[in-house]
Amino acid sequence: MPSFSKEEEERLLAFMETTRHLNVYYGAASKFDSPQHKLSEELRIAIDKLGEHITGTPQIFLPDSHGIGRGNEPTSPKQVRQLLWKELRRRYN
Repeated sequence: MPSFSKEEEERLLAFMETTRHLNVYYGAASKFDSPQHKLSEELRIAIDKLGEHITGTPQIFLPDSHGIGRGNEPTSPKQVRQLLWKELRRRYN
């Protein structure tokens, strides 16, 4: 049975976040009822579902809301994970 390490899982999530971001722009660049937009939306939904399945966190790829007066230090596990993803993308590009 194949195995997938936690590091590989985090690397996958990092690149899924980038793919999701670019895909949203790709879909937005077309008409709402176009095949391009429909496929883009299906891909976004699939990425979100897989991200939630892997992490157990719904909407893992959506940014946390930031309140007034918060510092620049990451405070939530999601923010810490996003910093890790940024570093993983830099390392593996």
